[in-house]
Amino acid sequence: PLWITADPTHLQVAVRAVLDNAVFAVSSGGRVAVSLSLDASTAGPRANIVVRDDGPGLSERVRRHLFDPY
Repeated sequence: PLWITADPTHLQVAVRAVLDNAVFAVSSGGRVAVSLSLDASTAGPRANIVVRDDGPGLSERVRRHLFDPY
């Protein structure tokens, strides 16, 4: 079991957005994988949610401006 303290609404919105993006990125027959883990090696325990897909990824042009403020 993996227990965390978090706002359930915010967590649901964030995970849903990442999953929607991953599903949108893969082509028909593509794969999306989700994993949960606990990292106890940091100053305090940390829950990790990892979403991976086999979509094409971001172009270099988009990646360059990924964190530009709006």
